[in-house]
This record gives sequence, C-alpha cells and structure tokens, in this order.
Amino acid sequence: MELSQVYCTLYQMDCLENKTSILYKGVAMSKSGYLSYSDDLGKQEFFYDENTMRIYRNADVQTEVFLNKHKMDKATVKSEYGTLTFDTKVNYFDVHLDSWVIEYSIYSGETCSIHTRIECSILKN
Repeated sequence: MELSQVYCTLYQMDCLENKTSILYKGVAMSKSGYLSYSDDLGKQEFFYDENTMRIYRNADVQTEVFLNKHKMDKATVKSEYGTLTFDTKVNYFDVHLDSWVIEYSIYSGETCSIHTRIECSILKN
C-alpha cells in the first residue's frame, strides 16, 4: 500500500501528572499500520498492528519504544552520551483504521518513570 497524505491530531496525556497536551496537529503520511510526521523536534514514526506498536523519534536524541499488548518490551534512547534501555508495559491498546489509542509505562528498574497515553485521530484529505 502506498503512503498517502492525511491530517491527524495526536493528544498526549502524562498520566503521572494528569496533564494533556497536543503532541501534533497537522499533515502526516500514512498507510495501513503506519503514520509519520515531522515537526521542529524531528521525525516521528508509528508502526502498529493489532498487538504491537513501535514508536520511533529521530531528533537530537533517537528514541525507539517497542510496545506489545501481551508482554513487557523495551525502549532505547540513544544520545551523544550513549544508549539507555528501559522496560515498557502496555496498559491500554486500541487500534482502528482512522484512530488509535496507546497507554503505556516505561520503567527504570522497578520504578515507573513515564506513564503516558497517546490518542490519534486520522482524517483523510
């Protein structure tokens, strides 16, 4: 399937702080199981199916978050200081053709350092 230009809105909720913000609103490229956009911070890509999601951000720091609905997975952060690896856990996962929601936690050892929810709505042009 070929990439098509779409309009999307992504909301991000910090579940630890109970704060919601607009992560991105604008034009993106999409096909089944894939969404990408670029902003001032770099390029962000989402690869997903009914059980998994991979979030990749290529900016000053490269971040790759692997999320699996059925098991713990990993996130890596690569910077000029080296590579850090964390455990990830999916708390909620719901994927449709024109929208998806992923809520997940990132752990440093036993401590939950990030608990976030991302909601995406995709409108075709």
